[in-house]
Amino acid sequence: MRTRLLALLAILLIALALPAVAAPGATTPPGVTDPSGDQQQITAQRPAPVPPTRSCTTQIMSHTFANSYYRPFTGSVSPPTACPGPWSEVVLLTFTASVSKVQFDRTLDITVGGAELLRGSTSEPCCTGTNSVSWSVQRDVTQEQALLQQPDQPVLVALDNVNDATYTGQYATTASLTYYQPDATHPAATSPDVVLPVTALTPTTTAPSGNEPLFSLGSVGQSQGAAVTFPRNLARLTAELFGDGHGACEEFWWSEPSGCGVGNPYREVAVSIDGQLAGAAPVFPTTFTGADGPGFWEPIPSPRAWDLRPYDVDLTPFVATLTDGKPHAVMISVLDPAYTSSGGDYWQVAATLLGSVQHDTAVTTERGEPVPLAQRPCRALHAERDERGEQGRQQPRGQPRAQQHAVQRLVPGVGAAAGGPDPRDVPERGSPRAGSP
Repeated sequence: MRTRLLALLAILLIALALPAVAAPGATTPPGVTDPSGDQQQITAQRPAPVPPTRSCTTQIMSHTFANSYYRPFTGSVSPPTACPGPWSEVVLLTFTASVSKVQFDRTLDITVGGAELLRGSTSEPCCTGTNSVSWSVQRDVTQEQALLQQPDQPVLVALDNVNDATYTGQYATTASLTYYQPDATHPAATSPDVVLPVTALTPTTTAPSGNEPLFSLGSVGQSQGAAVTFPRNLARLTAELFGDGHGACEEFWWSEPSGCGVGNPYREVAVSIDGQLAGAAPVFPTTFTGADGPGFWEPIPSPRAWDLRPYDVDLTPFVATLTDGKPHAVMISVLDPAYTSSGGDYWQVAATLLGSVQHDTAVTTERGEPVPLAQRPCRALHAERDERGEQGRQQPRGQPRAQQHAVQRLVPGVGAAAGGPDPRDVPERGSPRAGSP
């Protein structure tokens, strides 16, 4: 009996060690990769925290991108009547997608009211045949709720894809906004009063580019932007800067000079106001899902591949120069790019300006009049309030050192990149490849 029990135990152990074989029509067992099925991809990025309050979800897009170069999805969105604003801590933008067969990785833009809410890239199927990949990405857009509270805001989603006999994959996508109501323990979020987009969709851009939301830069010294008129009682100003490189060399700028033998492994995206540099942020070295082969990035893509997060630059020191009621040129550029002589390299950039106003002040000025930018670029105005919440006297803030704040590279709190590269994001190295069609 003992021998028989030992034999049965041995058979059981061997059976457990053998791979499971699914019967025809059966689903793939958990933990087993089916090369001809759907690969549900995940991200190492921390999910956006959501409050346990009542919420409403509005779908802003359900669309399949086939042959979609310069053919974006367009629609509109209004705040849900069942969940009126202001909202709690999170207004969550969720994008889901799936693609099968043969396809490259593509860039993605979701804009509302001309403002960039999500800049990202897609996953690339790792194999031919019926293999498919699907994923979901979220972004907290509470900072833009002043824009989202306005009805009938235009929605534009650009995903430039090629669909032909060679590149057979089509991207099936959805996008939605979830609005969380405040309650006694989760108050309404404090967010900027105005949202001012600086994209190629802005009517006052210097070089409108049709249906493409982002500006394209392809030469050293080039900048693109828009003329922006600011509220006269503006008190604080932050720029969300978007920027990512493309092409055989600039997509892999962080590998230089070993990649293409040009330039150095460092880039900054910069913003200027009326011709003067106002702030700059170092660019995070993103590796897209096609680098080193798509199989290298399954089921987890490289950091930020799906969500090319913007870089926050504090422009408050310039507020007193912007409240004269006149348009001001806000331009975006990339510092130290190394475009090759053969062409094909370019950067895509945009900005969203987030401003807070002094509600009990008609005009924010210094000594009664707006200060010319060239004279005093480093001084900003802020309002001090006493313990009773009453308006106190206005005082200038900042050091009167024009040169220091004119450049503002990595100066904490003044034109610094509060949303710059996170040292916890450890990128993987990819190998240069020719750009996709």
